[in-house]
Amino acid sequence: MPGFENAALSNVGRYVGIRDGRHPVGEYVFSIEDVLAGRRFADAVTAPMRKSFFWDDYRKHDFEVPFRCFLPKKISNLLLTGASLSFTYETIFMVMRNFAWCTQTGEIAGHAAALSAEKGISPKELEWRSPYFD
Repeated sequence: MPGFENAALSNVGRYVGIRDGRHPVGEYVFSIEDVLAGRRFADAVTAPMRKSFFWDDYRKHDFEVPFRCFLPKKISNLLLTGASLSFTYETIFMVMRNFAWCTQTGEIAGHAAALSAEKGISPKELEWRSPYFD
């Protein structure tokens, strides 16, 4: 391929069909403990969501996800989405790894990127104060 004459592979998934990837650490790492404690966040990207868990006898829990989970540490002009959000391992797999959530987080990140560009600031400087999805 023209332009890639000197390119080299640096990493390949160990197995075909691998479903897990990188787990970036963000400005906030969301966890199951946040859900169980019913924590609320000033920078919540969603109104409280309701989900039940098989490991908790399908008891329903309301929770919010903070915008800081979209912001990787040490990188200022990047937004995380989908299963790459800053969540603990079990939280991504038990709560947030589904098509609807990945689509919503992509839309939230796009909105944040547009707001940041419009204001001439990085996403980390953006003050998120109201849920994008109600």
